Amino acid sequence: MGIVPGNQSYFIIENTYNLLDYYDFVADEYASLHFEHHFNGRLFSRIPLLRKLNLREIIGVKGVYGRVSDNNIMINASGLNYIAPDDLYWEYHAGVGNIFKVLRIDFAWRGNYLDMPNARKFGVKASFGFYF
Repeated sequence: MGIVPGNQSYFIIENTYNLLDYYDFVADEYASLHFEHHFNGRLFSRIPLLRKLNLREIIGVKGVYGRVSDNNIMINASGLNYIAPDDLYWEYHAGVGNIFKVLRIDFAWRGNYLDMPNARKFGVKASFGFYF
């Protein structure tokens, strides 16, 4: 069994889901999709006061679909109920990059599975780095 990678930190970690906690979803096999588009300042460059800051716009969506086989459910000795994303789990984000030339801030929203216990519906994450 594999764990769908969650991210409980305050930082953006590639190939993880920003609003999933660790062990929210466990699956034998799963397929994930991460799509991100960088506008490279096309929108902010049209606003006179923001043009000088040279900020970059980013949007994206992430999704995962998986399942737990009946064989693994039967040999489960712990008695825990594993939840697989049998309906597509997805989240989307919008962000601003190139802040002080090294900072990126993303705002993420959960698309579904909103009724899970302690589900985070919104989050803010940051990353540092030089992007050329």
